[in-house]
Amino acid sequence: MCGAQRVAPGAIQGAFARWRSAQQFLQLAVQGGHSGNDTTRQITTTWLAGGIETATASFDGWYVSPETHLGFHHALGAWGGATCALTPSLRLRYLYASFDGYTESGSTANLTVGTRTVQDFEERGELKFTRTQTFGSNVAIATSLYGGVLAVQRLGDTTVDAALLGQPIPFATPGKDSVWGRLRRCGPRLARRARHRVRRGGIHRAVRRQQHRQRPRRIARGVLRRAPPEAADL
Repeated sequence: MCGAQRVAPGAIQGAFARWRSAQQFLQLAVQGGHSGNDTTRQITTTWLAGGIETATASFDGWYVSPETHLGFHHALGAWGGATCALTPSLRLRYLYASFDGYTESGSTANLTVGTRTVQDFEERGELKFTRTQTFGSNVAIATSLYGGVLAVQRLGDTTVDAALLGQPIPFATPGKDSVWGRLRRCGPRLARRARHRVRRGGIHRAVRRQQHRQRPRRIARGVLRRAPPEAADL
């Protein structure tokens, strides 16, 4: 006996909000979605010619997952020509998922599976150290080191009800009810400051406007002399 399951693409929606005040920040997010699932199971039997039956079924599922992330930026000052900062943060996430029950068809030994719910709580405490080195006026490289702990508690169903040939055959879901571990990572990030400049006739538009307030006549004449014909028509 062998089987396969296919998950059809479903709809996923979400929302995100961020609040920041001085060194503190708060992020809120929620997402939810729906999925369609098809399952196929091949059964070897001596009752029929060919010796193979195929049992099929389909069922739906959906989930919702809110999340919050709270942190605090603490500046450590300059060190080695770069600025340093320390950011402790706490992230909480909850997941609720539900899967419909189903009964197979197409074989003499169809399997019936009951509904199932999944509920998980996740907590993550993290400490990030960031060193930012600035090059010129608009380029900076930030190197960050992360470390923390992660814990997950499972509160949903620990068994799945099922029946085959009229006999109940419940089975346990894999995995532990509570796990925790350590996390660490590092990596650089390149940041550029946006500089918006619009050229017209070889002269920066922002600079020309600033000079125009000081010496309007001289700048106006200079623009007309230096601008090509196509720019003068704008």
